[in-house]
Amino acid sequence: VVIGFEHWDNVFEGLVWHIVILIFSLVQLSINRRMDLEGQEQVALLTELRVHPYLLLAWSIVAELVRVFSLPVCYFVIFIVSVFDDTNLFSAAYLALMLVSLLIHHQFAKAITIVKAYWFFVVICCGVILIARYTYQFPSLNKEIESLWPDSLDQYFTLADIGFSVFDDEYLFIPLLGNTLVFVVSVAQLRLFIHSDTWTVEAPEDADEMTKLWLEEPFAHVQPLRRFKDLLRRLVIKHSNKLSLLVTVIVCLSFIDVIDLVIALLLVCCMLGPHGLDAIGLPAMLLMMAVVSLQYAAQFDGVMELAEKALKLDTWQWIGLHTSSSLFEAVAGYVSIMAVLVVQRFGSRWASTYRPPHKDWPYKAPVPLFLVHESQVVSQAASARLLYLRTLFFVSHFYDNYGFWMWTVMVLCNAFIRDNVFSIVQLMLV
Repeated sequence: VVIGFEHWDNVFEGLVWHIVILIFSLVQLSINRRMDLEGQEQVALLTELRVHPYLLLAWSIVAELVRVFSLPVCYFVIFIVSVFDDTNLFSAAYLALMLVSLLIHHQFAKAITIVKAYWFFVVICCGVILIARYTYQFPSLNKEIESLWPDSLDQYFTLADIGFSVFDDEYLFIPLLGNTLVFVVSVAQLRLFIHSDTWTVEAPEDADEMTKLWLEEPFAHVQPLRRFKDLLRRLVIKHSNKLSLLVTVIVCLSFIDVIDLVIALLLVCCMLGPHGLDAIGLPAMLLMMAVVSLQYAAQFDGVMELAEKALKLDTWQWIGLHTSSSLFEAVAGYVSIMAVLVVQRFGSRWASTYRPPHKDWPYKAPVPLFLVHESQVVSQAASARLLYLRTLFFVSHFYDNYGFWMWTVMVLCNAFIRDNVFSIVQLMLV
């Protein structure tokens, strides 16, 4: 049975999936042979086909989106599987692999080169986890492993806590779906890293220069796409610091404990300096990784039994271990803080090299959200375009011109609504 030899009363029912796999394999073998024998003819035929430039442009845009967003999608899949699968060391390994990748993106300007090399290790780990959980389903193997597992250790940490569980489901792909999905997306991402040139769209030989530029870099030469990309970049440069502060405050207010208080004070103090988040970025990322590790460890019953011998459970919860929450609720907020810190780091790097397309815009001037110069608003006559430019100019410079007054009004409203010592302090600040 371990090898695969089994007696079936209904032979077709037992062999149906083997027959399906054999048929698809033979079809693929036939296609491969035809492509080898007629490869030159196929290439000649494809070159003679005339594809509309707009279809080539659409495919070029899709290829560029895949190159840009495939890695974030891969991170998202790994995170979802790690927090919604059973709590064990294998799921914790998935989460650790993703957090290390985020740390690499935060610390290095050319992080993608390091991630490409690191991704081989990610694929190997995901493959080993999948194979280990699958082979543990063999009765003879799992009994042997259970006999070797120390009884003294089993009191606090079991084989199920590692990830070795015998599944009762008839179809193994259901309980192993998460592990399989992580392995498939990681292999697909590795293939994209290695063969990224296969997604390049080549323009026809007789195409004009503009079409060749469009197909080579659609987000750099197609005007609407270039404007959209530039708008997103300016949005990150201008508001990523505020986004980091907002996400941190929301996460830290979700649970009132010591850990969240320390994180909130740390990142709020960093906002006081012009480059505070850049200076404290590495310690903040390491702190988030440590907090996520603690929250994940708190989900194991054996770990909490050992922890309760040192301090009471109420004390651990006061410190910040969310033992009564689901794993997603316990770690999602801190992972979100790490993600926005990475985005903020990208914004800092882009701000140091950003050059607006307007020639009359000062290079070191604050980057606006919409590139509308004040001279454009003044020189326009009364028209619908003037209203449009004034609206863009107001939105783009709203925070720079009115941010202080917004803060003053909010503090005054809060001071007059609440009648206590904190209100007096707020009035003194105003």
